[in-house]
Amino acid sequence: MQEVQVSSLAGGDRGSRRLEQRADMVQNILGARAIEISPDITVANALQRVSGVVIQRDNTGEGRYAIIRGMEQRYNNTLVNGIKIPSPDDKFRFVPMDIFPSDMVERLEVIKALTPNMEGDAIGGTMNLVMKNAPDRFVFTANAAGGYNTIFANQPFTSFSHSGIPKQSPAEIHGNSYAANPYTDLPTSQFNYSSSHPINSQLGFTIGDRFAQKKLGVILSASYQNMYKGSTWERLVPDAQPYTQPAANTPSFSDAYVRQYSTQTSRLGIQNKIDYVFNANNRISLFNLFLHQVDNEMRYTPDTTVGLNSSASQAQLQIENRSTWTIQNIYNATLHGEHQLEQQGQIRLERRLLHRQKRDPRPELV
Repeated sequence: MQEVQVSSLAGGDRGSRRLEQRADMVQNILGARAIEISPDITVANALQRVSGVVIQRDNTGEGRYAIIRGMEQRYNNTLVNGIKIPSPDDKFRFVPMDIFPSDMVERLEVIKALTPNMEGDAIGGTMNLVMKNAPDRFVFTANAAGGYNTIFANQPFTSFSHSGIPKQSPAEIHGNSYAANPYTDLPTSQFNYSSSHPINSQLGFTIGDRFAQKKLGVILSASYQNMYKGSTWERLVPDAQPYTQPAANTPSFSDAYVRQYSTQTSRLGIQNKIDYVFNANNRISLFNLFLHQVDNEMRYTPDTTVGLNSSASQAQLQIENRSTWTIQNIYNATLHGEHQLEQQGQIRLERRLLHRQKRDPRPELV
C-alpha cells in the first residue's frame, strides 16, 4: 500500500472524543450526531447530557440556564464560534440557552478550565456553540415534526391576542411629560382570552455547497419551532385561627386556589456562513446569526377563601388572570480570517529535526 487515510464523520462521537483529547483545556463536547438522535429541541435541554452540567428549568419544566461545576449561571458566559454574545434578557447578563435551536449547532463545547486567550469573566465555565460550516460537497437536509401536549386533553389552552400591544410605552414615544390617554394609548385587546387545543410543530432545513473549484463555500440553515406547554397545581392554606374547633384529625383550610398555566413559545433561528479559501494558508469567512423567541404566558387562578374573610357556608371566589408577552432577539455577525504566515520556517524546523534524527536516532531526539 502507498497510503492509508483514517477519517471520521463530522459531528460524530468519535470526532468529538478526538477533539477533547487534543484540547488545551478541560472540556466536554457534544457532537451534532448525539444532538440529532436525542429528543432535545433546544441547546438548554441538550446541555443536561454533558457531565458536570446541571440545568435550571422554568415553571413549565423546560431547561433555560446552565450551571457548570455547581457554579451559578452568572459565573458562566456563552460564545458563538468563539465570539462572546450579549444577553437578550433585560435583567441578567447571562444568556438563556433555550433561545438556541439544537438542530443549528454542529457541536457544543463546554469548557471547564479557561486558558489565557479566553474571556476572563467566567470563573465557572464557558459554553461555545460551534455553528454549521460550509460542506465540501452539496448537502440538503430537512426535518419536520408535530405533536400534541396531553395536558390539554383535560384543560383548554388559554391564549390572548397581542397584536395591539405597543412595544413602547407612551412616555417612550412622546416623552416623560406626556399624559397618557387610557382610551387611545392603553389598549385592552390583550384581555380578551380564547381557548383552543393546539398542535406543536417544528420545521428546519440546511442547504450548502462549495463552488469556484471548491474555494467558495456557502451554507444556509433555518429552524422554526412553535410549542405549547401547560401546567396545573393546587394549593390549600391551613386555617391558623378557625372559627370552630375542628374534629380530631380533620384539617381546616381557609384558602384554596388553583393555578393553570398556558405557555406558547415560538422560536426562529436563521444562520448563514460564506467562506473563501485562497490557499492552504489563508481563509476568510463571514458568519451571520439571527435568533428570535416569543413567549406568551397566561395564568388563570380561581381563588376560594373560607373561614377567615367569610363563613364556611359563604365562601368567596375571586378570579385572577395574568398574561405576559416576552420578546427576545439576538443578532451576531462575525468576519473571521485564518492566516498562517510562518509555514516556511516551520518546514525548515521539521527538516532540521528530521536530519538530526537520521544522524543520531535516539528516542529522546525524535
